[in-house]
Amino acid sequence: MTHPENPEFPLGKRNRRTVLAGLAGTATLAAGTSAMPGKAYSLSQAGTDLPQFEFVFDASIKRGDPMDIGQSKFGARRVVNLLGGSFEGPTIKGEIPPGGTSIYVARADGATVVDAQYVLKTSDGALIFTRNGGLIVPGPEGAPPYIRTTASFEAPEGPYDWLNKALFIGLAHPNQAAQTSNLSIYRLL
Repeated sequence: MTHPENPEFPLGKRNRRTVLAGLAGTATLAAGTSAMPGKAYSLSQAGTDLPQFEFVFDASIKRGDPMDIGQSKFGARRVVNLLGGSFEGPTIKGEIPPGGTSIYVARADGATVVDAQYVLKTSDGALIFTRNGGLIVPGPEGAPPYIRTTASFEAPEGPYDWLNKALFIGLAHPNQAAQTSNLSIYRLL
């Protein structure tokens, strides 16, 4: 099953096949392999391992109205307050309290850099600072945009400490009508 507004993003049951299908472009880049014929690079010592991903959680975050800061030396800057939301995965779930922020900088080349900061509050009360940054590139006419992020977490010692010790990739699928940012987070194994 795919996301209704963006068929590039798989929804439903997460397994190795759906993750690798949804992250095919990211996997190629993360593995360090080139899309150029005859040129292949790998980050693994053996040169044969492909990265594997594990689904961590889906999140939905309500966005406020954008505040256009205007043109700067880096591009056109826009700030969006995050009004709260929720997240859920196989081993972690909870709410996203209001108070986070997403900052967007539209570059001259058409790409937009995004940097979001917010807090996850788990169902058992742990607070986890989250930073999620990435890139939005418009797709060809009629195609969905390329939206990929990397997430980092600052979790307290205890049951969520594993978030401090891994790399994470995010696939975003915004819902403009509902003013939500919907995000699927995967751990790079």
